[in-house]
Amino acid sequence: MLAYKQTHCKNLLLLTDHEYGELEVNGVKITIQPVYDYII
Repeated sequence: MLAYKQTHCKNLLLLTDHEYGELEVNGVKITIQPVYDYII
């Protein structure tokens, strides 16, 4: 959430080793995606 507070970016992406999903924290949507999908 620190990145959101400093940049006010609406498209937050959390890269993991193998997980997919979405979170909503304090009304802010965070997309969870494996890094290998992101770099391809």
